[in-house]
Amino acid sequence: MAGVIAAFLLQVVLLSHMMHAAYKDSDGHEQLVGIVFIIQHLFLTFPRIVFALGFLLMLTLLLGGYTCFVCHLCVTNQTTNEWYKARSLSSSSASARTYSRGIMGNLREVFQPYRSCNKKR
Repeated sequence: MAGVIAAFLLQVVLLSHMMHAAYKDSDGHEQLVGIVFIIQHLFLTFPRIVFALGFLLMLTLLLGGYTCFVCHLCVTNQTTNEWYKARSLSSSSASARTYSRGIMGNLREVFQPYRSCNKKR
């Protein structure tokens, strides 16, 4: 969604030739418009769309950080509670992870959990 909104705003800038626009400053000299002027103009013209783009970018950053944290937990074969408690313990006991099976083993355990074949009904 952020890509579609950014493409729309870029198309508006390119079709209106805003990058080549100029204005006269207080001394009467002609100056090319800068990126700040373009963003201000877009915000005044399309406030909801620019706000939505900012919101989506912020949401992408937050969810991206959370996704990286969850991937770290999967690779180290930890739960969030184990990660939190390991931070409060001494560094020597935190480094000894008894449930770690290596990166590939940890990912295999997450995505293909063990099943007991001898279930009694």
